Amino acid sequence: MLVTREARWFFDTRPSCWASPHGEPEIRTDWYAPLADGASSVKLRSGRLEAKLRTDEGGPSLVSRWVKFSVAADDGERANFRRVAERRWIGVKKQRELRHYDAPSGETLDDPAADSSVQVEWSEVRLLGDPATAWSLSLEAPDTVDPEALLGLLRVLQEKGLAPRELPAPESYPEWLRRRAVMNLAGGPATRESPAAPDHPSHVLPH
Repeated sequence: MLVTREARWFFDTRPSCWASPHGEPEIRTDWYAPLADGASSVKLRSGRLEAKLRTDEGGPSLVSRWVKFSVAADDGERANFRRVAERRWIGVKKQRELRHYDAPSGETLDDPAADSSVQVEWSEVRLLGDPATAWSLSLEAPDTVDPEALLGLLRVLQEKGLAPRELPAPESYPEWLRRRAVMNLAGGPATRESPAAPDHPSHVLPH
């Protein structure tokens, strides 16, 4: 079991800060089980079955607490997992670029296992079968990292031009997938389904 603090945002147009390279990209496809809500997910990732549950109470906070469980498939079951996922689940192609930073100083870390390490991810994502591309920025840290330190790091990234200064309401992958499903069914834009959306249609962090 892994407990993390996370903040994630999705963008329907490419933010200007994506023009700069952030590292060596990783390209993979994750398969998500049909979603019951925006606070939990089950996915198949590189031969591992992963479950994720948000354990905070939502609200206006930009940072959420998540509990994750992961089970590796043995060689005999891996093909079965993938066959079921490809037939019944939602495929998401991701191109991810990662760096690790100290929170809240913003210094680059070579050791991702450091107590103050925050993984910052810039991703380009697309549902399989859907031509539309989205972009995502996320910060993920151990539960021991103070949420305010996470937001302090976000301010540093904004000052360096590595994160947009204006952010939409935060969304988890389950929330984004549900919104994309509504958009595809309706044939047009859908309202962001996020606990922070009613009070925070967009966010500019105070300095």
